[in-house]
Amino acid sequence: MFALVLALTASGAVADPHSDCNQTADPDRQISGCTSIIETDPKHVKAYFNRGTAYYKKRDFDRAIADFTKTIDLRPNHAADYINRGVAFAVKGDKNRASADFRKALEIDPSNEGAKKGLEMLGMTP
Repeated sequence: MFALVLALTASGAVADPHSDCNQTADPDRQISGCTSIIETDPKHVKAYFNRGTAYYKKRDFDRAIADFTKTIDLRPNHAADYINRGVAFAVKGDKNRASADFRKALEIDPSNEGAKKGLEMLGMTP
C-alpha cells in the first residue's frame, strides 16, 4: 500500500523538498528542504552540501562545518567540500583547521584555485 503525503506551505502550495533544497534565495527554506531529504536519505551528499551552504549564509558556521564534514565523510576525494569547510573554519578564526582543509583540497586537486586563494587569504603560500 502506498501513501501519498503532501506537505503544504502557508500559501497552500505543495512543498517540494528537492526544489527547496536546490534553491538559494531563502536559506531557511533551503535548510528545511535539505533536512527533509536527509531524513529519508542520510547519504544524500548534495543535501548536506546545500544545507551547509545555507547555514554558512546564515552565519551558523558550526552547523555549516558539521554538514561539510558529512560531505567529506561521504565523498572524501572532493576538493570543494574541503574548501567550503576551510572557509567556514577561517571565518571562525580557526586558521590551523582552515589551512589543513585547503592543503587537503590541493592534495586532491593540485591546480585548484579556490584552495590556493584560501591559503593566500590566510597569509600562507600554496
